Amino acid sequence: MSTVFLEADYLQCKQLEESKRIFHGTLSTEQGEIPATFQLSTAKRYVDNISQLYRLFCANHIPWVTVNCSYLLKFFDVYLVGIAQDSPLPENMVTKINIAYKEYEKYICLDQIPVWNIEKMLVESDDFPVPAGDKVNFEYRFDLSKVGMEHGYLVDYDSSSIVTTRQEGDFLVAVSSQEKEVQWNVTRIIQRKDTITDHYHYELLSNKQTDSFAGRMALHYGTVIRTKLELMRILNSFEAGACLEFNSLHIAKTPVLGETYDMNPFIMDEIREDGDQKTMILRFKSLGQKDFLIRDTMSFLVSQVQYIYPEYRCVGVLV
Repeated sequence: MSTVFLEADYLQCKQLEESKRIFHGTLSTEQGEIPATFQLSTAKRYVDNISQLYRLFCANHIPWVTVNCSYLLKFFDVYLVGIAQDSPLPENMVTKINIAYKEYEKYICLDQIPVWNIEKMLVESDDFPVPAGDKVNFEYRFDLSKVGMEHGYLVDYDSSSIVTTRQEGDFLVAVSSQEKEVQWNVTRIIQRKDTITDHYHYELLSNKQTDSFAGRMALHYGTVIRTKLELMRILNSFEAGACLEFNSLHIAKTPVLGETYDMNPFIMDEIREDGDQKTMILRFKSLGQKDFLIRDTMSFLVSQVQYIYPEYRCVGVLV
């Protein structure tokens, strides 16, 4: 019926999701107030968009870096569970929903939506197709200077007959078996430029790394991390981790329930079995900030470590 944003810590959001709590309220219609019951459930559709982005990264052979989606699991969809037994079904449009959220009232924020620097585009060649080098397919060229050379572009191969793509100077070149004009879907990752007029109620989140050679080598070229010092460098390479300090690491032979969640739940491990995994416990210290995002930020860092160490089940805790 609607979506609300919960400005609360991850553990509080998790408790609400798992409790299947029923809230009481009313539906306002032209007929009057109708007593009703409601339930909140995490809005999964936003994480589904991250999953689609991961698929595009894989299809375009670009190394994946965890998206810092700390806000997403704080969006809850509101569902109507039922109305009072003796109340008539609303014949007219519901004009307002009134819900008594009780102890969660102070965390509820209305009229919020997540935004990101991703834009979907439908593009087509600027010129007539020319035969490709293999003398079988045809090449189509799209001028990137018209939409911004500084941005990143991912081609959706499932949306057209595109066989492969490459970038040549200012042009995105697509190879297709079709001789006639071809349109294809492109996802543009916009490089943000700060302006003095920018103002946001909530902090802008990023998975950007500082200029760390060791960090970039490990993430983009699969360098094996063997020491705690190397792991610390990886964690410190992310700008989002400035509010946390890596404290220690411990390997447990049995499953341990941490205070984090996986931001890459769509990446399936088809080789290793959960029962064979030891648990890597990463302990962090908050640097004096009692932020409702602190455990989400920790989840972002731990998720990237999980991506590096698939042989372990990685969890994070605050100390």
